[in-house]
Amino acid sequence: MSTSPNTLNFLTVERLLEELDVLYPPTVVGPQSQFHQVLYSSGQRSVVEWIKERVQEP
Repeated sequence: MSTSPNTLNFLTVERLLEELDVLYPPTVVGPQSQFHQVLYSSGQRSVVEWIKERVQEP
């Protein structure tokens, strides 16, 4: 019996958070920012921040 390489590729919470930090960085607002995009990006980032808080809770 062989083991699939995908079986050995474990996704840890820390690795998931690293990937989410790259995909959804903190929102930078400037004069050219569109309101709907700022709200959308901020919402994505708030989910990342919520997950971080939940992971750090005792």
